[in-house]
Amino acid sequence: GGISMKALCIPPEAGTGPAPAPYTPAPAAPYTPAAAPAAPRSQQPAARPAAPGDLMELDMSGGLAAAPAPGIARQAPAPPKPAVQLDRAKLVAEREAREKREYEEKMARHEEQKRREEQGKKEKVELADKLGKELQDWAKTPDGQTFKEIRTLLSTMHNVIWKDSGWKPLNLSELVVESNIKKYYRKAILMAHPDRHQSADSEQQVRADRIFN
Repeated sequence: GGISMKALCIPPEAGTGPAPAPYTPAPAAPYTPAAAPAAPRSQQPAARPAAPGDLMELDMSGGLAAAPAPGIARQAPAPPKPAVQLDRAKLVAEREAREKREYEEKMARHEEQKRREEQGKKEKVELADKLGKELQDWAKTPDGQTFKEIRTLLSTMHNVIWKDSGWKPLNLSELVVESNIKKYYRKAILMAHPDRHQSADSEQQVRADRIFN
């Protein structure tokens, strides 16, 4: 069933020279695969860090530190400082002493304030007895039964008011008009109000209280 082919050999013509040699095919070259193209620089894998060698070693933080030079001993880390032991008994004693001192200071201030208040009350009582007749004669009629007229009180208030009060004497002629009487009456009431003389001396408090009332 195969087909066989025979090479036909054409005889050379006479006088044309020797016959050509039969065709022999050249041997095929062995197959060599082409090299793959180089990858771009951006796609090349990053170089791996060099492992610690003789000249480099890892430090405690995870980085690379220079290895000590040959013949030099490595310095040992400093030992941790011992914890401070607190003296509980001493602390308690200091706190109790501080609280006692604060309590004594507070009690001393309280006693001083109490002493001043008692002294002020005593002085007020003595001054009220001493100034009572003067203020009584200013405020009431000679029989002591009724208060004097407001014009008379305002025109003579400079005789009983405390020193350096700022009150100026008034004449009866200035108190003829009703509006002036109201004006100077309000001024006298505001000036002699006891709340404005809480830190004043005892005599000023007694005079202000008596004039106001």
